[in-house]
Amino acid sequence: MENRRVTSLLVYVLTLLQCSNIGFADVAASRVPAMFVFGDSLVDVGNNNWLNSIARSNYFPYGCDYNMGPTGRFSNGRTVVDMLAEMLGVSYPAAYADPNTRGSRLLSGVNYASAAAGILDESGQHYGERYSLSQQVINFEDTLSQLRTQMGSGNLTDYLSKSIAVLVFGSNDYINNYLMPTIYSSSSSYSPTEFANMLLTRYARQLIALYNVGLRRFFIAGIGPLGCIPNQRSTGQAPPGRCVDYVNQMLGTFNEGLRLLMDQLNRNPGARFIYGNTYGAVGDILNNPSNFGFNVVDRGCCGKLSSEISAGVKDSMCFSTLSTQPAAATSKFKPNTATKGTYAAGRVIVEPYTIYKGKAALSIKPVPPTFTKLDSGSLKVDRKGVMMLTFTPAIGERKYDWEKRMMFALSTTEVGSLINIGPTTSTEFFHDPSMLSSSAGQVRKSLKIKALQDGNGYFVSLGVVNNLLKTQAQISVPVTTAEFTVMKTACSYALPHLMGWNQLTNQTQTQTQTPSGGVEVVGNSQKKMESNFLDSEWDR
Repeated sequence: MENRRVTSLLVYVLTLLQCSNIGFADVAASRVPAMFVFGDSLVDVGNNNWLNSIARSNYFPYGCDYNMGPTGRFSNGRTVVDMLAEMLGVSYPAAYADPNTRGSRLLSGVNYASAAAGILDESGQHYGERYSLSQQVINFEDTLSQLRTQMGSGNLTDYLSKSIAVLVFGSNDYINNYLMPTIYSSSSSYSPTEFANMLLTRYARQLIALYNVGLRRFFIAGIGPLGCIPNQRSTGQAPPGRCVDYVNQMLGTFNEGLRLLMDQLNRNPGARFIYGNTYGAVGDILNNPSNFGFNVVDRGCCGKLSSEISAGVKDSMCFSTLSTQPAAATSKFKPNTATKGTYAAGRVIVEPYTIYKGKAALSIKPVPPTFTKLDSGSLKVDRKGVMMLTFTPAIGERKYDWEKRMMFALSTTEVGSLINIGPTTSTEFFHDPSMLSSSAGQVRKSLKIKALQDGNGYFVSLGVVNNLLKTQAQISVPVTTAEFTVMKTACSYALPHLMGWNQLTNQTQTQTQTPSGGVEVVGNSQKKMESNFLDSEWDR
């Protein structure tokens, strides 16, 4: 329930801004066996369900737009780490506290995140039990002991070096510690600069510990503009429509220090620490909400915003607002609720088109290209986008096993071939996801689109032969002519966006726009660049 600062979106878009500079897209393109997640409620997937805590979200309206309903995610849908797992082609990391998280379930990673958790052990303690950063590291070491038994020390070393660690910390140390002087004494003991430096020292200690046990690839999220979340706006410390500037200003030392810390840690052999500029990403959304499909950025999507939410009191208006039309209710709002995240922001209004059938489901969605911002201010396309097809097997009536999904990324040329398919035409595409690695030729994917003899539809099939894991799998989905027409039309519309051509006009518009809605994010000068995170096709 911690103050849902800037939700999944922020962290997600923040990922986009900085990752391409340091090569995160290259990491995504290589084989990632697992993802280990540490953090707070932005990335919690239900650990607090098993703790004596009031910081829980395993009830409606949380999960109202998620296929599994309320799971403990502080969002109406997927979290940023769910999306990141899909991009990397790994299963959603299971909650550490879940008694079923053992054995083979550990192999694709574990999520240790806990709502109300902070870098400091005491942060968020008024919510009850939670796993602080130090406890999450201890929990990770417990997982390592189990993995060592399963795969042996040598294999574990290679496994950890290729895995991804995601850490999202810091917000609770401010919102649920430093900015609560009636409960915590930190603001009277430390100046903002001293407090930030103490947090960085504690953070660095735990990051080094994770590196020393074998992790090598890290994504570390900075803190977003906390002064702009509804919880802080409702304090009355800023004029209507404005953020609480002094709160945002005190974050500069921490975010800049965290970025410099990443540079220092990258000097270690084999280390790849990537800093995520959450502040800059969220600021862009707050200043230009319409560009991201939001109409409201200064209110939460469920009811009033008052200090009682910070005290752990549930707001009944959330239920009445979201219970009738949850998708409509959440889609218009910046995911800036007092104590919740929102999936709409993380996906930045890109909703996949999904075809549900009895034995499987097929989804298609665009994955934007990556960009580099030149000194002239223009954007250069680094890698073109793709149309990502996701095949998911069914496990019952209207139930699908999303952890066993398989993915296939259509290039712009292949998208053109799909658009050109006629009512009696068939085609086939072949991919080797590990083509540029030492595992080239070991994994083979084939996507077949076969027209039915009566001309009333197609069979779309994805087959995967993995010689590394000695596995074979195939999923087929029957698609009607109307459904295939929707797919072709969506691909036609998305094609110039995948090539980055739409940025030619967007750049000109952005240069002449002024922030809308009277919302201005100040207090932390962070360089912003337009960039997008490229999905990886790797899966199974």
